[in-house]
Amino acid sequence: KEEGRVLVLANVDNTDKNSKIRIKDNSWYKLVISGDLVDDEGDLLGEETTIEFKTYNQKANNAVNMVMMFVMFGGIMFLSLRQNKDKEDKMRSNIADYNAVVDAASKFTRSVAEGNSKYAKELFTEDACLFGFLNGKFERGSIEQFYRNVDTVGAGENFKTRIDVLELEETLAVVRVLEEGWGGKIDFTDVLLLLKIDGEWKCV
Repeated sequence: KEEGRVLVLANVDNTDKNSKIRIKDNSWYKLVISGDLVDDEGDLLGEETTIEFKTYNQKANNAVNMVMMFVMFGGIMFLSLRQNKDKEDKMRSNIADYNAVVDAASKFTRSVAEGNSKYAKELFTEDACLFGFLNGKFERGSIEQFYRNVDTVGAGENFKTRIDVLELEETLAVVRVLEEGWGGKIDFTDVLLLLKIDGEWKCV
């Protein structure tokens, strides 16, 4: 029960052109209730009662609901985009970080190019390991094996390299190194996994 409101039920078909009763939205009507009306508990109304009322403005209500719906969904979209942007801003590394990773990986390519493992030893951790194929032969084990290969085979005058940072997330980086003409005849690709340890990028 709500003060100031009345629920009136009528069997009305506004689509029926022959109907004598047609109810319009946002319009005033007068309801006359006979004094002979008896409620479901058997109480008699006793006197004729007239009630004036205004019908519900359905069009205006629908418009308000549509506006509220757009505002609600607009707010959800805004918050979702804002959260995604904040997440991207938080996770995205800056150019200086990428440059630091490239500089670290350059120690690897310099050792290969010059045939001197001393630069690579600054990059790799002591317990670093390698897996892969070299000239069709599968190699695995301690990084010392890589040092021996570098120190015994000259890269050659036509040796070329390219460094790409594939992924960089805070303290983790994945680097791809393309090498052409190592030893004058071998082309291969190395993938380096780097961790930022005590502020320095190390290959593991």
